[in-house]
Amino acid sequence: MKRYVKLTAIAMTMLMLLSGCGSGEEAQGAPANMPPQETQAETATAVRTQTLELSSISNEYAYSGSLEPSDEVDVYSALSGKVATVNFDVGDTVQAGDVLFTMDTTSIENSVKVSEASVNTAQTAVNTAENNLKMANGASMQTQIESAKSAITSAENSLKNAQTGVDNAQVSLDTAKLNLDKAENDYNTYTRLYEAGGLSEENMNSYKDAYEQAQNSYTQAQLSLEQANIQYESAQDSLEQANTNYDILVNQTSEENIIQAEDNLEQAKAQLESSKAQLESTKQSLDDAVVTAPISGTVSQCNVTAGANLSQGTTPFVIIGTNSVDVVVNVSEQLINSIKAGDAVRISIPTASDEDFSGTVSSVSPDANTDGTYEVKVNIPNEDGSLKSGMFAQVYFTKEKSDNAIVISRDSVITKDGESYVFAVEDGKAKRYDVEIGIDNGDMVEITSGLSVGMTIVTEGQTYLADGEAVNDVTDKTVSTAEETTQASSETESN
Repeated sequence: MKRYVKLTAIAMTMLMLLSGCGSGEEAQGAPANMPPQETQAETATAVRTQTLELSSISNEYAYSGSLEPSDEVDVYSALSGKVATVNFDVGDTVQAGDVLFTMDTTSIENSVKVSEASVNTAQTAVNTAENNLKMANGASMQTQIESAKSAITSAENSLKNAQTGVDNAQVSLDTAKLNLDKAENDYNTYTRLYEAGGLSEENMNSYKDAYEQAQNSYTQAQLSLEQANIQYESAQDSLEQANTNYDILVNQTSEENIIQAEDNLEQAKAQLESSKAQLESTKQSLDDAVVTAPISGTVSQCNVTAGANLSQGTTPFVIIGTNSVDVVVNVSEQLINSIKAGDAVRISIPTASDEDFSGTVSSVSPDANTDGTYEVKVNIPNEDGSLKSGMFAQVYFTKEKSDNAIVISRDSVITKDGESYVFAVEDGKAKRYDVEIGIDNGDMVEITSGLSVGMTIVTEGQTYLADGEAVNDVTDKTVSTAEETTQASSETESN
């Protein structure tokens, strides 16, 4: 191989010498206005091109905001009083329906028992009224009178028992009051001693606990007295009812007895319904003592402690939803009419991910802010919980968009004297095409008329072109030239 290459090189050298020694007249006879072929190629303007295809283009506007929870719920208790248990703390994840905390139900359970007793008493009154009505409709008057007397006796016994219950409850309340006064006096006395440094914290806590226990005992004694009074009043009502029934039987005519018995029955039924309603209300308080999470999310505030008293107006828990977050941005009036609820938008949250997030416009305010902007809320799914409240977000709104459009770089268009045009390459020459521009996002533009799919337009070098000028398309020659150079270098090394 090396031998053949050397022979070829010698032959070419001799040929060049022979050509140089040729007739001078022949050389001088060549036309002066006929440049060599290589010179013509060198006069063509080098350009880079693009073949037109259909694409999409949009015009986006960016606005900044910070993430905030989509759902934030303040959890309240319908009851006040002592907290029994607390099951969650700040930062814990909860599911809808989880029990957050419970209230002490001792007093409520006692009220349920009292209400149940009232229902039973009212039911007995209904049964009695029904029997009275039956007797008024033809039973033996004497039998009715004896039965009425027995009812009075029974009611009087019940009233005596109820009075005993009231007396006992009053004694218990008086005793509890004495204990409370003493505990309060001890607490106040030893508090001053403790503040003066004359008593240990442990001993001070024991007097405090004793005082709180005395308060609870006094409250319980008050409740017991109230319950005893209710039972006494119920017994009084029963006695009055029994006396009324007896009076009806003894002193009124049979027809009047029937009318009165019917009325008594209706009243007894009404009282029964009222007692049942009271019982249901008390049972509802038992249900209200168990406070559950209304939504799934994360606990952001916990303001209750087991054993402490919860007062009305306190917000025991605050839960924020984590399945989605919102970002609120203030949009200018030039863009607001192109945004509507349900629009999909692109969101950039650099601290959460290098990739963009997708969101949906959830609301658009119809009223302007004081600065003339309009509030737009965007919801972003957050199933994995990676998006945190307070993170910076950039929201991109599309003002205008065009699909299946001819899109070229903004630099490809030349604008001069109010006209916009582009150079295309046809048969190795530049040809000017006037164009009309649609969407312009600063980098790319939409061509609405003047160009068609498949045309080859100039993207670099167009500034130096004139219509009809020869061009040299070097779009793909950078790679080709490099490959040829590498190949030539390899052959030389081989030789």
